[in-house]
Amino acid sequence: MGMYMPSLRIQPPPHHKNPTQTKTTPDDPTTVPLVVVQRRAGEARGATAGGTQRRPRLERGRDGDGDAVTVNRTARTRRSTRVQMDAIYNAFGVTTAPKRVVVFGIDGSGKTSVLERIKDAYTDVTGLRPEQIIPTVGMNIAKVPYGRLPYACTFWDLGGAIALRGIWNNYFKDADAAAYVVDAASEESLEEAMVELERALNNAAFPRTIPIVILANKNDLSGPEGVEMVRAASRDVFASARAAPNARVFPTDARTGVGIKPAIEWLIGELVPANASLFTLL
Repeated sequence: MGMYMPSLRIQPPPHHKNPTQTKTTPDDPTTVPLVVVQRRAGEARGATAGGTQRRPRLERGRDGDGDAVTVNRTARTRRSTRVQMDAIYNAFGVTTAPKRVVVFGIDGSGKTSVLERIKDAYTDVTGLRPEQIIPTVGMNIAKVPYGRLPYACTFWDLGGAIALRGIWNNYFKDADAAAYVVDAASEESLEEAMVELERALNNAAFPRTIPIVILANKNDLSGPEGVEMVRAASRDVFASARAAPNARVFPTDARTGVGIKPAIEWLIGELVPANASLFTLL
């Protein structure tokens, strides 16, 4: 149901002394013809060589004080339709609410570079180049608008230094999805990365049902061997976790952005309910 939105107040002609009691009929020159004149004038101003530009549908109405006003019916109808469709989606479990994605991993894995390439791929903001990035102290954020992905998304890049890992659980509880970044080119840091992944999965604040993408980063340096090493180590962690997560490993190179889009689109795609296909023709 649309919300009543009054816009411009129409001033009656000087001889019209009591506009609040005037009936809105085709025989009254102070009411309906005024709207028609506004609509025709608008069409004339919007005319182009290719035809007449469609103008908003205007209607006479009254505000809360009973005074005559003009209402943009087109805008009100669009708002009403959007609210009604959102209600239908929610009734079938197809929510249109924005999603929150936590991007975490130990320091040096390339989390912020991943975030900057997400900006390049899905926003109008140019991400920082690798040589401009410094270690994260606290958190970085990237927001992707609706339309670039199935949902509007906020990506939280959490600092990976030992002193900062204690705050991860503050963001886990509100996350709809997670991206865990691993340096696939460093066999020395892999064990530490898997320890932290297992600790996160067993954290009471970590939602058991959210999808997780494991980004085997720096694939340009590690090659396929490094990716397989990350995949095997992750499989062992998943087997010992309190609940088997919905997870997949993707090779990425966050310096160039290679592999970022397939990984992110799989992750966000896992949030779309199976029955969402019912609405593709609406």
